[in-house]
Amino acid sequence: MGDAEKTASIDIGKDTNATQLEELKKTITVDTLHKDEGLKVLANYRGEETWTAEEEKKLTRKIDRRLLSILCITYGLQYYDKAVGAATSPRPYLILTDTF
Repeated sequence: MGDAEKTASIDIGKDTNATQLEELKKTITVDTLHKDEGLKVLANYRGEETWTAEEEKKLTRKIDRRLLSILCITYGLQYYDKAVGAATSPRPYLILTDTF
């Protein structure tokens, strides 16, 4: 059994209200077979499900800052690797011949 289904213990009867029905509609299947911790956190999240424009802007900037720093470091390492590789590679125009 790889998947565990998260359900609320709600009895459907005459006294079932709209919030209980909404909770039943939000039944989520959580994949426990692949050990996805992020999915477990999202499945248990009970907060607001919408974003404000300000929150989205903050998140976008945070992701951009992290990605940009990783990309700059990667580019610098690639440039360094190519420069060192070019300096150590044999160059055909530097072949010395005996021309005495």
